[in-house]
Amino acid sequence: GTEDSFCFSGADRTSSARSVTYIAFPDEQPILSSGVPISGWEQENEEIPGLPKAAEGKLWSAPLPMRNGKPIGVKTLYDGYRRMPRARTAGFSPPDDINPEDRKASELSVSTQVFDTIAYPEGAMRCYENLADAELLVRPTHVWVMNLLPIAGIDEAKRIARTTIPATYPMYKVAFREGFRTGEQSAWVENVFDGITAPGKWVADTSRGRIYLWPRTANTIDTEGKPKEPAESVYAPHLTEIIRVDGMDGDTPVENLFFEGLTFAHTERITWDAKTVGLQHDWDLYDSPNAMVRFRGAENCAIRNCAFTAGGGVAVRLDLHCIDNRIEDNANTGMGGTGI
Repeated sequence: GTEDSFCFSGADRTSSARSVTYIAFPDEQPILSSGVPISGWEQENEEIPGLPKAAEGKLWSAPLPMRNGKPIGVKTLYDGYRRMPRARTAGFSPPDDINPEDRKASELSVSTQVFDTIAYPEGAMRCYENLADAELLVRPTHVWVMNLLPIAGIDEAKRIARTTIPATYPMYKVAFREGFRTGEQSAWVENVFDGITAPGKWVADTSRGRIYLWPRTANTIDTEGKPKEPAESVYAPHLTEIIRVDGMDGDTPVENLFFEGLTFAHTERITWDAKTVGLQHDWDLYDSPNAMVRFRGAENCAIRNCAFTAGGGVAVRLDLHCIDNRIEDNANTGMGGTGI
């Protein structure tokens, strides 16, 4: 893949009397994918802290894709067009509150509430070796919210963890009337070796520069007596968007641009940062590149009979000055976010 999505700008504007259509050639199925094939799998013999006993001796690993000379922190992984389940720890429910002495000031703090610290019961979290790659999934106080937050640090003595950015709400126990929807599992940690509890689970470790996988099926032996690789079609996404139709620069909208019969696959989800603080399921209210095909400053454009699959975010998105555009007869499957 390339560093950036394929962009159509105001320079691609056509007159009202003509249009440009990107369409599948008859009897062909073009696939626009940002997936990078993962290869070079090897049986893993290293003793890894936190790895459950059931997974010992069953891990395979392969090099992570690189960008600018550094391993990419992959957050979604696909076997063909099937999303592979990322390792996650057992769910837990935070205690009702946090010791006032352990509170940390936050820009979003209101009164005595705190938004970037979570308490956890004994054994639910620990100081993970790959903490920089770990993420806390939490429903902070309300079940309609889901945050995926990078972790700044964990204090095992006090049993509290701090996130690098605040959650949408304080990370307390889910409100009583709503708790039946989450039981005792309103939070857990993802992408740590402790969570490789079953075949199919994986971890991306940038400090080691490798992806670790417990294959779904037992490894078989090839004709030369060597173990076969655990998967032959694993892809790590490189981009969060594939095509951007962007006429916002220069105040010249893109017009009469059509896409038909194309398949879009393998995109990454966006990562929470300081710009998304306070958001929950409202990412789409902001101007961010989280869709396979994204329109900005577009008039009388269309996307028809296309397929969107194996994506970490949204299929099609319209932002900022989009007028008389049409999204018709498309199929959305296996997306991490909304369809449109």
